[in-house]
Amino acid sequence: MWSRPLPPDVIVALDAVATMIEQAVTPRRCVLVVHGSLALGGFEPVVSDVDVLVIVDDRPPLGPTGWRKLGGDLATAAVPGRGIELSVVDLVAAARPAPPWPFLLHVATEPAGAGVSPKVVLGEGHGGDPDLLMHYAVAREAGVTRPARPVDELVGEVERPAVLRYLVDELAWAVTNAGESYAVLNAGRALRYLLDGSIVSKLDGATTALAEGAPAAIVERALDVRRGRVADRDPTEPALAFVAATRRRLAAAAAAR
Repeated sequence: MWSRPLPPDVIVALDAVATMIEQAVTPRRCVLVVHGSLALGGFEPVVSDVDVLVIVDDRPPLGPTGWRKLGGDLATAAVPGRGIELSVVDLVAAARPAPPWPFLLHVATEPAGAGVSPKVVLGEGHGGDPDLLMHYAVAREAGVTRPARPVDELVGEVERPAVLRYLVDELAWAVTNAGESYAVLNAGRALRYLLDGSIVSKLDGATTALAEGAPAAIVERALDVRRGRVADRDPTEPALAFVAATRRRLAAAAAAR
């Protein structure tokens, strides 16, 4: 039923999620696409979310009441890792990815006992979610589907300059709002995309970061954070310098196209 193997506990959890969605949108078409670290590799239960893109045919429209009810149900889903990040999009929006990156529903949960309420956002009346740009790109690169479908039949291509601009902005956000590990490893991933168009995991991004001049000490510590061995910290000067240099390279490449 899934296009590629996933860990058994993830399969059980996401099959339950799929059942909730299919009951709500029946008889519409519905495809789940797992992206993020589960699809790219490097999933670490201590720090990783389960990232899911759900593509549905919203005709006739389910409407705010229906999506709100489904969002509440999905907010109770128990999944491995640090919770689920799930976006539901219409199949037309997925086939032609473009601003303002519309969506139907977004649900984000935290682990049990974290003390943080699930986030449920309806797409109607919302300005869109720019992060969908990267979700689409990762899904095309490595998405795992239920039922098994070629992802490029469902998700259209995002233009390279748009991805580069997104990565520039995402790294700016990272140094202000996230820890050093997130910023350094994502800079490595961004460089890999810049060099050969590949979209890789944070762990694979570490290899590129080292090859492109990141100080070994900050990359090794970033990996320790990713594996749950040490706590993250605010970006240090060497990390900030590496991320800033990466942003300049990305911006120059985006402007040149």
